[in-house]
Amino acid sequence: MIRNTTLSFIVVLLFIQCKQESARPFGEYQTIQGETMGTYYRISFDPSESDQKKMATEIEEILIELNQGLSTYIESSSISRLNREADLVLNLNDPADQYFYSVYKRAKTIYKESEGDFDPTVMPLVNFYGFGYTEKKKLKYLDSLVVRDILKAVSFDFINQFDVNGKTVISKSHNETELDFSAIAKGYAVDILSNNLVKHGLKDFLVDIGGEIYVSGFNSKNQKWGLAINRPLEGASSIEADIVVKLTNAALASSGNYRNFYEVDGVKYSHTINPKTGFPERSILLGASVIAKNCMEADAYATACMVKGLEDSKAFIESLQDIEACLIYNNDGELKTHFSSGFSKYIALAN
Repeated sequence: MIRNTTLSFIVVLLFIQCKQESARPFGEYQTIQGETMGTYYRISFDPSESDQKKMATEIEEILIELNQGLSTYIESSSISRLNREADLVLNLNDPADQYFYSVYKRAKTIYKESEGDFDPTVMPLVNFYGFGYTEKKKLKYLDSLVVRDILKAVSFDFINQFDVNGKTVISKSHNETELDFSAIAKGYAVDILSNNLVKHGLKDFLVDIGGEIYVSGFNSKNQKWGLAINRPLEGASSIEADIVVKLTNAALASSGNYRNFYEVDGVKYSHTINPKTGFPERSILLGASVIAKNCMEADAYATACMVKGLEDSKAFIESLQDIEACLIYNNDGELKTHFSSGFSKYIALAN
């Protein structure tokens, strides 16, 4: 499956001001930014609506707890404990375990919806190819027998929930199975931070973690938020964009293979691993950008599309309610775009 990226997103989304709409005098928006999950975070909002200092402190605290639940780079995190052990007894009064459990449940549903193309148990393969939490090293030689052996531990069906003496337990039926939530965790973190802003009474804001975005209300020009989808080509700069969407109260997440890859002896290895074959997925589908009501789903569905490929992704997106996608693909050397049936209503003209 499944990786939108290691914890640093591949598709860069640019913020633009769409000039088609009239503006009323909003004040300049405040920005809080920093680093988390191996990438950046940036939050823009109307400062008149909030206590900025208090909110900045809460954001940092929430991000620490999210990483404590979901980061494979933290040995004491909830996900790392399960990766090492057969069972994880959850303490649902602990925010870190709460976050892990919420992502686990939604990931399980998307795993089933995608017929296994979104599979967080791809972690052993991600490490094998050098994109995971283990030593970052390029694969010098690809042994298909080793891949086949690793695949024996790859299936989300090997991880299930049980209730034992009133406690929630996540249990593995294969000792070598490990979870990797990097293709859903940043989107979930965006949603958690967005919910916290709403709790503080904010209506107009943008939350961005490594290119996974949720926007609420309007920007500082009293317009819908303009987000540009980066051109998914190797070597393209982060400001090359052909498609701009205008959103409010919606999420946009993207996935692709054109930034996070390496090449050895003419063979390219990308971070999107197919959990069914065990090999990096390289197809004519270059990038998938998904619009959804929440960023966790947009994040996961975008990665599922990159595993499915172009034709299967078209049908998959149409089967989902309130989900739209832009699929950019290579048609004999020419960049082409497919929009799902409801995507066009979001498109604006790039300036």
